[in-house]
Amino acid sequence: MYILFFLSGAFISGLIIEWTAKYKPHNSYIIPLSIEIIIILFVGFSSDLISDISQMIISSALLFAMGLQNALVTRVSQSVVRTTHLTGLFTDLGIELSLLFFHIKKRGENR
Repeated sequence: MYILFFLSGAFISGLIIEWTAKYKPHNSYIIPLSIEIIIILFVGFSSDLISDISQMIISSALLFAMGLQNALVTRVSQSVVRTTHLTGLFTDLGIELSLLFFHIKKRGENR
């Protein structure tokens, strides 16, 4: 389940970057970065609420933010800066799935 949160973070990051790159290419990294900041601030300020919030929710939110960050860095550096092992594979998979989504959408628009 944790791997899916990481993968979904990378997917959402790739999806947002691709979508915003069409309209405002210079601002395409602001939205994923803002989502990551909000998640980290939420987790940082939730220490007082730790008894009310499940540790699983917090770890899932952090893994989602890590997926966002990895995909963002991979896209900004044009795949020069890369993570290794399992996180790198799932970062690449999330980015490629988001690109596949846009290629399917484009193919459907041409018909």
